[in-house]
Amino acid sequence: MPQFFTDDFADFPGGWTERFNAPATGTFNVSSGNLVMPSGKSGDWATRSWNAIDADANRDQIEVLVLLQQSATVGDSYPLQVRASGADEAASQYALQLTSTVGRLRWNKCAGTDAPNTVGAASADKGAITAGEQIWVRVRVTGRTPDAVLLQARWWRTADSEPGSWDVSVSDSTTPIYTAGWVAVGSFGVSAVNAHTILQIGVGTNGDAAPGSTPPPPDTTQPDVTSTGTGATNGPFAANVAESSAAAFITLTASENVTWGALGGADAAFFQKTSETATTVQLRPASGFDFEALPHANPFVVTVTATDGATPGNVRTVTVNATVTNVSEPPLAPTIGTATTGDATVSIAFTPPVNTGRPGITVYTATITGGIVKEGATSPITFTGADGVVNGTAYTGTVTATNADGMGPPSAASNSVTPSSGAIAPSITLQASNQSVTAPTAATFSAAASGTPTPTVQWQRNPGGVGSWANVSGATSTTLTTGATSVTGGFWNNGDQVRPVFTNSEGSATGSAATLTVSAAAVAPTITVQPGNQTVAAGATATFSVTANGSGLTYQWRRNGSNISGATSISYTTPATTVSGGSANNGDVYSVVVTGDTAPAATSSNATLTVNAAPAALTLPAVATDATGSTRRTGQTTRMVVEPFTSIEALGTGV
Repeated sequence: MPQFFTDDFADFPGGWTERFNAPATGTFNVSSGNLVMPSGKSGDWATRSWNAIDADANRDQIEVLVLLQQSATVGDSYPLQVRASGADEAASQYALQLTSTVGRLRWNKCAGTDAPNTVGAASADKGAITAGEQIWVRVRVTGRTPDAVLLQARWWRTADSEPGSWDVSVSDSTTPIYTAGWVAVGSFGVSAVNAHTILQIGVGTNGDAAPGSTPPPPDTTQPDVTSTGTGATNGPFAANVAESSAAAFITLTASENVTWGALGGADAAFFQKTSETATTVQLRPASGFDFEALPHANPFVVTVTATDGATPGNVRTVTVNATVTNVSEPPLAPTIGTATTGDATVSIAFTPPVNTGRPGITVYTATITGGIVKEGATSPITFTGADGVVNGTAYTGTVTATNADGMGPPSAASNSVTPSSGAIAPSITLQASNQSVTAPTAATFSAAASGTPTPTVQWQRNPGGVGSWANVSGATSTTLTTGATSVTGGFWNNGDQVRPVFTNSEGSATGSAATLTVSAAAVAPTITVQPGNQTVAAGATATFSVTANGSGLTYQWRRNGSNISGATSISYTTPATTVSGGSANNGDVYSVVVTGDTAPAATSSNATLTVNAAPAALTLPAVATDATGSTRRTGQTTRMVVEPFTSIEALGTGV
């Protein structure tokens, strides 16, 4: 039978014994019946090993089955190591590398050191192994040298069945692997955090005690739950809670790491979880309920589940009976708003308190400077001269709320206001800002002003910003929306300026000018004049040009279909032309691609370059003077031919 352990770490029967590999101290923690791997230490294997001590010469196979729980997704770890006949740091030892971030196994060979340094065969990725996830890893070592020793490994999740094939295999006949080596369980230089926890291990040899394909029976024990309330382990529990309490009234503690479920039971809506950890959870009253007013008798009943990490998880459901104690609960303070004023009036605005206590606030009470008090049912509460308000006096105010349990605390003080009977001239409080649009989109300008009585407004326009200001007909709102805009030629054009003029009985205030910027709408390019064919003599240059309409135009000239570097103007002049063999040859075709602010681009028709060969140079004989004193070229005879016109022809027949 497979040999598994979870807590006592006793020696294995049948010729196998457990032993520490150096260093023997501080390499493992025994925590909650599990082997907890230490932090990775570069250069050290932290291992607990099982080594064959029998003298069976036929022992040629060892198999190990390990249940691991991933502590963190940290990349590479080395949960298992296969060594040669128990020899440390041998050239033939192998480490099984597990990459938790992608779920990959790999056999890596060591070379005279504990550190694996030769990459071996790797398995396919099976997906990340996340923190807290449990997996099975099986390793089989078969054979002896001089025959090859076969190392095989596979892994699977506890929720899945064991696969029928090995994920990764490697063969080696290097001495001293002369029998099946022993397997160490350890961790090598992986991280500053624990790589994994070993939950169970099975070890066997030659199939006699080799772990079977079926893991040990699953954990079916429910976690235990205790509480700070009354009641035995696993409840039901009882606890008292004050009606207005915002603090936890009971703490539940699990005997192991669990996942706490959502609150259930008939009264789950009245409570909520708080301060939840892997082992504890607290319950508190939910906000927004007045328990005293509910048609509900004590106790209030709520349930919660605790599910452990087994696969499948074991679920414990506990019940909490909460007895709600009614308490006096006046409302909290209202939230103060903005105080406003008029002629011998002061208005104090507010919003209701966050917590009204018992339902139904009966009255709000406002108090302003001078101890003047007035009650009201809603916001605002307004004081007048009849209440004692005097023009020219500064006032601030506070508000309290009262319910059946009494008056709550006062709000913060309001802003200070001074009532006045006199009118106030307009004062600009919001200047109009510049606006930019694309023709023909309308633009909107806004402005505001204070004053008593409330000022009226008239918008004015200055065409182009260089003319005179004139009222805009009908523009008497604090917001001015233009008609259709244009760059030029319309009523609302690029560069126009607007301003508001606010007026009341006390005077007027003119706002700052705001400028209207109108951009032309983007127009796709079109070619109106195509490039024309060009004919030149060899050595001359040729110029091609194009005419196009559109906005934001750019140009790219092409020769024989390929872009010409730097040829980005409206025209292109070739280098010196040649009949052939140059960069501007007879028969070359030129075109241009015109791109604008908007698609599509426009491509011209092709224009052909014709290059004619230059005429050969004329070489004349040398010049000499004859006996008569006449000058002529050597070997030249002068002949006059009289036709309808006279010509002189030079012939090269002597002096």
